[in-house]
Amino acid sequence: MIQLTEKWINTNFDILNEKIFNSFYGCKLPKPKFVVSRAKNTLGLFHYLKMDHTGYSYVIKISKYYNRSEKELIDTLCHEMIHEYIQYNNIHDNNAHGTKFCRMMGEINCNYDMHMSVRSDISNVTISNDYSKPTKLIVKSNVEKISK
Repeated sequence: MIQLTEKWINTNFDILNEKIFNSFYGCKLPKPKFVVSRAKNTLGLFHYLKMDHTGYSYVIKISKYYNRSEKELIDTLCHEMIHEYIQYNNIHDNNAHGTKFCRMMGEINCNYDMHMSVRSDISNVTISNDYSKPTKLIVKSNVEKISK
């Protein structure tokens, strides 16, 4: 298994940003703050903070609670980047994993041999401690808007 670090997230964000979001969608995403979390209930999370007149501050969190392959971590990172793309481009969807989100996820999965989903089966994934784990986990990537 890979050692998940903010540096790893940063490097792979840059690769996905150029390969998919800039080349395929024509939009290079701004670099968010990266956080490695130990969340049990979410594999990844995107949220943003509205700044006064300077725009938005973005954060992508990826959990290291579960031992996952590099491919699975890249799928999670890309999933969160779709949320950032939708927010950054002010695209209105019917919910966090709505029609537009799912369309983008499907396009990326097909064109880039990825396996992103809204829910992940983690029943065979080991965890880094003795906590019990659920058999299904929602990739909670709900866009959280936090106002100052």
